[in-house]
Amino acid sequence: MFSGRSSARSPSSPISSWAERVTISGTPPRQFVAMVGADGRLRPVNPAVAIALRALGPMVTTLEPGASLARLADALHPDDRAAMQAALARVTRESDPPVRCVARLRTATGAECWAEWTLAPQAPGGLVTALGQEVTAWRRRQEQLEAELALLHRAASGTPLPAALAALVEPLERRLSPGMVAVSLADPAGAHVRHALAPTVPAALLRALDGAAVATDGPAPLAAAARRAPVVTTDPARDPAWRAHAEVLDGLGIRAAWAWPLVGPSGRLAGAVTVYRRAPAVPTEEERALLEEAAEALAAAIEVHRTREDHQFLGSALARASDLVLVLEGAASATPGRRILFASGAALPLTGWTPEELVGRTLHGLRGPATDERVLARIGAALDAGEPVRDEVLEVRRDGTPVWLELDFAPHRGADGAVTHWLVVARDVTARRRQEDDLRGREAALQRAADALQASEARFRAVFEHTARALLLLAPDGTVAEANAAALAIAGAGEPAALAGRRLPETAWWPAGADGERLDAALARARDGEDVTLEVTLAPPGRAEVPVQVALHPLRDGVPAGGGALVLLEGVDVSAARAAAAE
Repeated sequence: MFSGRSSARSPSSPISSWAERVTISGTPPRQFVAMVGADGRLRPVNPAVAIALRALGPMVTTLEPGASLARLADALHPDDRAAMQAALARVTRESDPPVRCVARLRTATGAECWAEWTLAPQAPGGLVTALGQEVTAWRRRQEQLEAELALLHRAASGTPLPAALAALVEPLERRLSPGMVAVSLADPAGAHVRHALAPTVPAALLRALDGAAVATDGPAPLAAAARRAPVVTTDPARDPAWRAHAEVLDGLGIRAAWAWPLVGPSGRLAGAVTVYRRAPAVPTEEERALLEEAAEALAAAIEVHRTREDHQFLGSALARASDLVLVLEGAASATPGRRILFASGAALPLTGWTPEELVGRTLHGLRGPATDERVLARIGAALDAGEPVRDEVLEVRRDGTPVWLELDFAPHRGADGAVTHWLVVARDVTARRRQEDDLRGREAALQRAADALQASEARFRAVFEHTARALLLLAPDGTVAEANAAALAIAGAGEPAALAGRRLPETAWWPAGADGERLDAALARARDGEDVTLEVTLAPPGRAEVPVQVALHPLRDGVPAGGGALVLLEGVDVSAARAAAAE
């Protein structure tokens, strides 16, 4: 990226790293800016990327000579690398318009950070700007909502209960890893529980609790069911409530049990969901919220499954959901679209119509002037083909206010395979769409920051190369990272290699005797953050001694605490000034 024939550069380009830190050090955390070469290796990055890349070893902004730069793909989850490499190759080869993709970034703790990336070419076959916005929370929330929706769909469509519960339990176990999740069902009287699904819980533990009576002083799942409140046990083998099962717990190494009651929308006890761990632990605030939501969804699904033949009860169970649930007729009637046969209680806040007012109407009544007819055509084609479909539509409420709805259509088939009804879940995604618009605005701002970085780098290089003052950029260990033409001239060095990559005491810029000791002490003070000025006498090979006034300036922007500062050494030959003073 830099130019200039007389510049001495280390491979990691510390000037670019320094300029990058200064230019975009104010970028908010979790917004990633990086320059990627045609070889896929990272060039300047902003602090958010540098922090995450510490998981790979030396930071990509290292000043050590010969240090290799990390590949962007190396920082990604293995499952996402191929897609990112293909996107980079496409942008680099074809200079296409910006390409967007979602890929997970590995953090220093080993965790996964979901980010939405926009790749934009800077020049054909050259650098690519990678702009990333973290979407981890949104992605996890989306996965959780999709799992809950799948659970409710399965429960409502008559899927066997264990298979329906697996739609939520399996992703729940992944989120709570290394926890083992078990779902227990209460009998109709709410007096005893039996396990319905426990994919990874040891069978010996399941047998010990299967069919046990609920009790406020019993083991965690039984107590949670009895109390209708969460019960957290950090060492069940030593807990009096688990006394009868202590031997089993010790043998299996179970050291924690968190149980949440499953209470359906009707207030009826459905059972309990329990997380077992082999190390003492209490749930974090995030884990508590996750279990609370999962318990509500599991309880609703169990209740729907048990009463799916009762249309009225299904309506009351879904009335508490924030999403609007609709049942449409299987085939279109004489009116445009399919008539609504049932609407849940969320109809009023989402559409402005009461459930009773929606029944008999069609979704066409929610159209507005900005509704995309192409989206409606896609949905209509899928329904005519009897295929499930999900899409987002800009509709209008009864009062004319716009609302973005995510519509998820699932067919319900009779014994002959024909579609008898459509189950529709409508979710208000207006806030998310606004966030996406905001994200696009932030991406534009990040692009402007990247452009400013390049301009700042070019300006700095022009000043660095053409000033009459000698300039050397020193790493914290004293290695010369950069030297301009004036510095080479004072040292009597014809080639940049005479200075670049060497420690300062090994070059002609290191004075002998007491001056060397003074310069060494001054460098130590500069690395600690102090500006220092002194005069020393240099003795370049084959030349007369040169008196030089030296100014040392610490550069601390972006340097980790305790890591020492980069030092900019500024030198001026004062031979002429001394001669003039002598006359």
